[in-house]
Amino acid sequence: GADFKDLLKLAGMTMNTRVGLSKTVISGQVRDRNAHLMMKALLAVSNTSRPDTAAVSYYTRSERLRMDMLPGVDMREVIDSLMCPGYRYTPFKSAEGIREGTFSKAQQLFSNMTSKMNDGVLVIVGDMSETDLKKLLQMYVGGFKVRSVASRRPSMQYHPVSGWSRYSVEGESNAAVVAVSGIMPMTASNHFASEIAAMMLERRIVENFKERGISARLSHTRNIYPDERVSIYVVLDGTSDHEQAQEIGDILSDLANNVDAEEMMICKEYMKNAYTLQMQTPYYWLRVIPLRHLEGKDFTSGCDAKIDSVSAEQVANVFRTLAK
Repeated sequence: GADFKDLLKLAGMTMNTRVGLSKTVISGQVRDRNAHLMMKALLAVSNTSRPDTAAVSYYTRSERLRMDMLPGVDMREVIDSLMCPGYRYTPFKSAEGIREGTFSKAQQLFSNMTSKMNDGVLVIVGDMSETDLKKLLQMYVGGFKVRSVASRRPSMQYHPVSGWSRYSVEGESNAAVVAVSGIMPMTASNHFASEIAAMMLERRIVENFKERGISARLSHTRNIYPDERVSIYVVLDGTSDHEQAQEIGDILSDLANNVDAEEMMICKEYMKNAYTLQMQTPYYWLRVIPLRHLEGKDFTSGCDAKIDSVSAEQVANVFRTLAK
């Protein structure tokens, strides 16, 4: 596999793969409009791949050694294990995850997927004319294997613990890390309301801690599978005080009762400008088109109107969901 990727790079093409709970994605870039190379490479991967047992053995040994040598602790992994203990499908690797049957399971998954390529979506973005692209696709798409059986997503049991908990671990530097997550139907309104809420929350947190010399960083995620939820992740660098971490909860509760209309309007204008700029890049469409076709979520059509329609009550509901 590594040799194949290196060969593609020499020919001006990159290929990356990502396997998730609900979908597997093959992505990359090709130079000089060499779309023929792209299609041939995709056909090679889907139709002529074969197992390499020596590579699997080497990967297993190397990965276990690499994980033993990793410095310190991964705070996201620690928090993930605390929020949903015993969850079988954590995105974080563990040496125990590499077992005798792991490779045969991976091979079976790959074979099942490549035998029904009509169950996916092919997204191509570039400065190629639509007519030329259609002609090129007609030359190659018939080579992909198809079946009349649609995929059904397996039912996953994801039940994070409720309430607040505290935990301390030795690390390389002082930091308080706070993760909060809550169930929320990921409609277009909630999608944009959660983004507005994250912007308002980050501004409040940064202002709250900067006078004490504590640097604050916030990120947020909106999940669709295995369940629809919104989550925030805050890092306070320069402190490991539980009381200061608890202030995040107090700020959430306060925002749930005090959504500033003027601040919300500023966030909306910023978001509309940001999305307008994003839509001018190919990476945006490579992300949102599969989201529409594979997840059934369209947050792009009428984007500005959807952002404008978000109410203060909807933003407050995001804060209430997280505060609980």
